[in-house]
Amino acid sequence: MLQLFGRTTAAAQHGARLYSTAVQTEVLAIGVFAKPKPAKPAEASATAKTSTSPETEPASFVASASFELHDQESGGAISRAVRAVQTSLPEFGQIKTGCVTLHGVHPRYRHVVVGGLGEAPTTLLAPQDSASESTVDPQDATTAAEAKQLKTARSVAAQVTTAARAVKASNVVFDMPLHGQGLSEGAALSSHALRAFKPSDKNQTPSFSIIESANAAGAAGGATTVGSGETSRAFERGLLTASCQNFARTLAETPSNHMTPSIFVDTVRKEFQPFIDKDVVRFTAHDKAWAEQQKMGAYLAVAQGTSEPLRFLEIEYRGSGNRDAAPLVLVGKGITFDSGGISIKPSAGMGEMRGDMGGAAVVVSALLGAVRLGLPIDVVVVTPLCENMPSGTAIKPGDVVTSMSGQTIEVDNTDAEGRLILADALTYAQRAYKPHTIIDVATLTGAIAVALGNAAAGLFSNNATLSKKLRAAGNLATDPFHPMPIFQEHRDSITSTFADIKNTGKNGGGSCTAAAFLEKFVESKSWAHIDIAGVMHYAAPTGFMSAGMTGRATRPLIEFMAQLSREAIPKPESKA
Repeated sequence: MLQLFGRTTAAAQHGARLYSTAVQTEVLAIGVFAKPKPAKPAEASATAKTSTSPETEPASFVASASFELHDQESGGAISRAVRAVQTSLPEFGQIKTGCVTLHGVHPRYRHVVVGGLGEAPTTLLAPQDSASESTVDPQDATTAAEAKQLKTARSVAAQVTTAARAVKASNVVFDMPLHGQGLSEGAALSSHALRAFKPSDKNQTPSFSIIESANAAGAAGGATTVGSGETSRAFERGLLTASCQNFARTLAETPSNHMTPSIFVDTVRKEFQPFIDKDVVRFTAHDKAWAEQQKMGAYLAVAQGTSEPLRFLEIEYRGSGNRDAAPLVLVGKGITFDSGGISIKPSAGMGEMRGDMGGAAVVVSALLGAVRLGLPIDVVVVTPLCENMPSGTAIKPGDVVTSMSGQTIEVDNTDAEGRLILADALTYAQRAYKPHTIIDVATLTGAIAVALGNAAAGLFSNNATLSKKLRAAGNLATDPFHPMPIFQEHRDSITSTFADIKNTGKNGGGSCTAAAFLEKFVESKSWAHIDIAGVMHYAAPTGFMSAGMTGRATRPLIEFMAQLSREAIPKPESKA
């Protein structure tokens, strides 16, 4: 029996057989390439169809090597079933046509999902191909080719996973000539869901695996493929990176009464505990008294409106083995719930503000990926955690606070609190660790969503090379960063009459004025600010991502750190 996105049809019952539903469900995912379009109209007419019989009609697709192997094992049942559906899917093989689900046509698998793979690539690139050369240019041909193949694999895997979940599959085995890392990432990211607070939801996320012969057997058209073992390693790497992003999603998605600053710290510590025990990672959570000793006036001002204790988290990973080396520092905004404070937000959609610690979730999860991969790199994560709530003790519009840097800040709007806590975190991180590069990640402004929607996160940087590397990493992850400007007008707009700076700008450009504010607290010549507010949440499944908090920017940062680990670590630089 054949199924199209949940719709069962009798058009392709060739070779189908009944099976017991008591048997554990298992899905095999294979694919076909789109048939190349004729170069000339004359060629098209020469190959015009002469019969409408499914048995004799020319295939509208090109079988992959793995498809042919499994079709032979099925006695031709798979190809007969797929060919029979061509009348309803004349462009089958294109990714946009999706998947066809066959039931009982394979002697070893209960279901076979056949996906359209698009046009066959000339060369199937392994992650090592571009990584070994430390490619950092987003326009580099190798980077662009691999990025396209990764995107294709993620998209196809998401469609396969949707089909597998429709038949309540417990496990999915991929045998497709696609990028292994892309397949596993697409499968894991598209199937993620937070079920901890919904016991009535009995659905389970399938497990995923890959058959090495998918690429070793070769792709259609004699394509060059990766060697034996590389596909499996790439697939496992993808499962790892996707699990880290899904961890960030879980942190951000969890209701704020179950994800306070203290619970955030405890939850993250559990993930790092095996590495803490081995002294690979140093994990420290500071309290209010410590923040007062550091004179973090901006951070403390935001936290003073809530009874929930703040936590300032530091995680230090010395993958190079040299604790004196200048590290990369990742700073994440950690507002575990943002009501707006006295400048309170509208009630509609306020529940999503449980995810306002998305920056903190991303940076701790990205570091988790680097640690699990064993990257020989030195990285420190710093996350100021607190709530932003209205109360009799809350900071008020018009108040002036003194930051750790000594600069005074007029608080024009208490809902522009993220930049306040980041200001002190940036100052502390630079003083304590003297990093060679510092990157902050934050759900900082609604303005970035106006500018970019959910297509890309906004990237601000004072270093062209750093910006280029981050953009290349984002392209490979199918999670792009778009470069944004900080003009002098943005810097001028945050001036204050009676303080050094003000926490809001004027005349629009909200994401740019927020970045200009953070820039005031940056001494490093290698700094980037990533505004993920526009990509924080999906109301519905989008691309290869399931609905909900996205954890976006996690995998690009892991990729960036992997690239960085292959380069000589530069000496720390500061402004003169």
